[in-house]
Amino acid sequence: CRFHPPNCMAKSDCISGVQWETRPTGVLFTLHSFIDDLQPNMPVWIAVGLSKNQRMDDDTVIECVRSGNESRVRMSFNDETHNAVLNQVTCPHCNSMQRTIIDGRMKCSALAAYNGRDSLPETEKFKVHDLSARPYYLLFARGSADPYSNPKQYLHVLYILNFSFGKDHTVSFCHSNCSSTAVAVSQPVTINEMAQARPSRYWKFRVGVLHGMAMMFAWWVLASNAILIARYFKPLFPGTKLLGMPVWFQVNMD
Repeated sequence: CRFHPPNCMAKSDCISGVQWETRPTGVLFTLHSFIDDLQPNMPVWIAVGLSKNQRMDDDTVIECVRSGNESRVRMSFNDETHNAVLNQVTCPHCNSMQRTIIDGRMKCSALAAYNGRDSLPETEKFKVHDLSARPYYLLFARGSADPYSNPKQYLHVLYILNFSFGKDHTVSFCHSNCSSTAVAVSQPVTINEMAQARPSRYWKFRVGVLHGMAMMFAWWVLASNAILIARYFKPLFPGTKLLGMPVWFQVNMD
């Protein structure tokens, strides 16, 4: 299991949590998160991504979406640009076990079957990772959903507590050959090292804003003035040169 912030279980002030239990037929995932601080009167979602790296690309996602009194557990896939729900694999691969909301805390469980990929076409199998094939990074995120079609809305970069938290090391879901791991199958493991992307989203957002401001200044001020100088300033200072070139040309280039 892993909970955030680190060591929050002792104070009972956890924002989110992911638990997993290896079973003979698959891995039982249980997701926890407070949702009171999300947009009111909007559907909400919590999700965990199984990633081969620490970015949200080419990831299998197990997600819980609640709209009104209806809750759904389903699977989706992150590519490098967007998230798409995998309706064709939701039923055979991800069996809903539990969905509750108590005192503003959303909790849901789902069993991801080891053999759930077998019924998928070859062209779709890459979207559902084989849990027993290799270790994965765990990425947890939450947010609001569209009230009509329930697609997950993209997270604003300033919503620090909503943006994905990831583990610095991979997690192995071994179920048949665990001799290579240092932890026995029956031994519980608690992960405390959870963090967001480095550098922090605080600085990423501000660097992005500064970059946008610099691009707008270059286009609106520098580029437009260069066009005006090249068009209308050629007759000025005829016969006068600056460093061997006409004055208007040097001003335009500068």
